[in-house]
Amino acid sequence: MNPRFIRIAELIENLENVSKMIDLHRQVPQHESMVNQYELKREEFVEELRDIFKSLSVRLELTEVA
Repeated sequence: MNPRFIRIAELIENLENVSKMIDLHRQVPQHESMVNQYELKREEFVEELRDIFKSLSVRLELTEVA
């Protein structure tokens, strides 16, 4: 399998895990710094995905879920 496709799958899995951690820590007001750290990590994963998709002539667009 193409290493790029493996990395895409890893990044999506990482995004899923980070989102769960953000949701978990948002439940505790004292954990705002943890939320911020996970959001920064999420942005790193998203940027890497954007770069990969850009090389495939695909644009990644994110939306916020309410």
